[in-house]
Amino acid sequence: MSEIHLCIATGQNAANLIPVKQLKAQEVWILETATMKALHSGADLKTALQPFVPGLKCVNFDDASPQSIYSGAKKLANELHFRASAVLPQLCHSAWC
Repeated sequence: MSEIHLCIATGQNAANLIPVKQLKAQEVWILETATMKALHSGADLKTALQPFVPGLKCVNFDDASPQSIYSGAKKLANELHFRASAVLPQLCHSAWC
């Protein structure tokens, strides 16, 4: 299981492309609001990253209100925590523990 690099679709692909390439990310999640989706920012970023990243995923992120931002961030944190929990037992059988 690889580390996940989070990007925010803003329409400024270089701001995401440069660190993704420098860090040699293997899995990238692109957070995309409804506005950015309408502008195809997430899709454009995904297209720009495809030659460099084997695992790409666009994630809808609701920024309509402070409550929806909090809810979306909490959901994302839970999903990341779940993935980390799945890998922890594997780490404990290696040199990490």
